[in-house]
Amino acid sequence: MRILIVGATGALGRDLVEAALKDGHDTAALVRDPASAELPEAVELVAGDVLDRSSLRAAVDGREAVICALGTPSPRRASTLLQEGTRNLVFAMDQAGVRRLVCVTLLGMGTSRANASLTYRQVILRGLAPMLADKQAQEDVVRASELDWTLVRPPRFIGGKSGAELRVIAEGQPGRVGHIVRADLAGFLLHCATEDRHVREAVAVGSSPAAPESMKLRPRAAVLLSGLLTGSELTSWGIVHPTLWKLEHREQVRAEKLVYRRFGTVDPLLQTATIAACFATAQGLRGPSR
Repeated sequence: MRILIVGATGALGRDLVEAALKDGHDTAALVRDPASAELPEAVELVAGDVLDRSSLRAAVDGREAVICALGTPSPRRASTLLQEGTRNLVFAMDQAGVRRLVCVTLLGMGTSRANASLTYRQVILRGLAPMLADKQAQEDVVRASELDWTLVRPPRFIGGKSGAELRVIAEGQPGRVGHIVRADLAGFLLHCATEDRHVREAVAVGSSPAAPESMKLRPRAAVLLSGLLTGSELTSWGIVHPTLWKLEHREQVRAEKLVYRRFGTVDPLLQTATIAACFATAQGLRGPSR
């Protein structure tokens, strides 16, 4: 398939390029400066800018699908790049008669907020607040188009080995997703584009929160709880997240709600201690006192 990748020089975009080439697709990448783009030789480099409609029109001509992995200049600064760039892309695709668009947005848009953990909603989304309006406007632009679009809403994506089982949740449906490896996300986006999956749908996608590995987690939790009781300083997200996402869904929800109810916030140190208490006591979740 003849595919154009927008946002190809970002971390996710590079994984998309590699995945598309590996699957044998005729792959092109939109780049502002072909001379400085460090991408595989097999990819066709197309000079263009999402803020320049004429360059986009030439870039999309003859393509069968477009995957938009456009990034924002800074997640902590307000911008209109996503909505303006996507509006120009939709216009160019309309003009060229290219109908298939797969666009990456963010878990937390629309009803997908309910598919995120309390930690993600209270901490991650708050930290990304300046860019959320632009992300939502980007989705609105795509939805208003007559293209065969798909909106993909991943949570935080990370590097690492691919091959994890993914959970895909349709808009408005219950369930939760965890972080996702970039290579797995790239593969999902590519399958959506080439196999016409989830046409005119918005989906949340991420890892499936796993059941607890009790024998591995209990010793770790005991150390955390011991540190809490002896007054030792507990470290931050590097401990919280690996432990949190291995809890069973029911225990994870209870841990988050307990911390928020008792302390009015989802503080990583308090959450770590609560998770530790969950595994170290027979009575279940008993959060630490202040």
